[in-house]
Amino acid sequence: MRKVALDPFSVALVVAGLVSDRLRLRKPFMLLSGLGSIGCTLWFTLRATEPHTGYYTFAVIVAGIGVTSGIAYSPWMAAVTCACTRRPWRVPASVCGLVGIKPSRGRVSSGPSGADVTGLAVQGPLARSVRDAAALLDVPAGPEPGDPYWAPPLPDGETFLGHAGRSPGRLRVGRYATPAAEGVAVDPACLAAWEHASRLLESLGHTVEDIPTPFGPEISEHFVTAWGVQSLGRPLDAGREALLRPVTRAWREYGRAVSGERFASAVTGMHAAARRAIRATQRYDVVLTPTLATLPQSVEHFDESGDPLVNLHRQGAFSAFTSPCNMTGQPAVSLPLYWADGGRIPVGVQLVGRPADEATLIALSAQLEEACPWRDRYAPLLS
Repeated sequence: MRKVALDPFSVALVVAGLVSDRLRLRKPFMLLSGLGSIGCTLWFTLRATEPHTGYYTFAVIVAGIGVTSGIAYSPWMAAVTCACTRRPWRVPASVCGLVGIKPSRGRVSSGPSGADVTGLAVQGPLARSVRDAAALLDVPAGPEPGDPYWAPPLPDGETFLGHAGRSPGRLRVGRYATPAAEGVAVDPACLAAWEHASRLLESLGHTVEDIPTPFGPEISEHFVTAWGVQSLGRPLDAGREALLRPVTRAWREYGRAVSGERFASAVTGMHAAARRAIRATQRYDVVLTPTLATLPQSVEHFDESGDPLVNLHRQGAFSAFTSPCNMTGQPAVSLPLYWADGGRIPVGVQLVGRPADEATLIALSAQLEEACPWRDRYAPLLS
């Protein structure tokens, strides 16, 4: 495999020397779709939806810039992809029945064109299996000269793929299922997935304990403020600004209204919240949460024709468990251990590791995959 560095503003899919050109999906849906947890272009909205059968087919959106990628990997059209964008791969992983790894901050370079002033942006793999995801993470892992963030490398001779074949040992797992954001209700199916994963971990010899949510509601305002300012990291002329999706324009307009003092306060607040959360959970090897607060939602639920702030609120509620890890910089993974609606709809659970400890997460994820395999659990693209 070869390492590929691409401009995230011109490409929506990175193929790391694995996939034949004949397999590329040439659809308008592969256009970069903007900021947020949802990726849904104006064209072919109903064609590029969640691939699982039943009433969800052609009606449910796949979340994140991994929309088309997630669709492709879920029915075995391809094996792996690696984000070269600021996207939460755990979200499309959850709704497509895939493995999505969010590496530690600084594990994968954001260069050469990345401009991340907050440390929120990450790049990582999306794949059908833990081994595939681990192997793909080995490809881009490592800093480039001039990177603002560096994660400590694995010891000489070790690889993330190698850790997928190791026993994680007996781990101490903390778990919570109450989002930090106020007013967010968690779907019973997401809670069922979380409970199922808890029982599975205990059956494998791990200790699972309930813990309080390690974040307070104030992180929502800090995150939104910082993300709004970060959306301005790529200057655009007036003509190109008009081509952006409504929610992306709303993020940039919001960012322009943020004062320097308010931005500094938000970044300081995020750092303080991250320190408190990591200290509160440092006795645990891994923390378990649902990946998402709801099942996949209809395309209309995230329609951008109305008030973009309503759309942003819905996105935030949808992915309420994923953004805190972007703030702390911890590694995290979403695994498809549970299927709702009679085994037709995948529901991910999120495992969060200690800072810079993807190795333990990968070893544990591989153990869980062996105990509760999903390799043959996929539905036809059409029904």
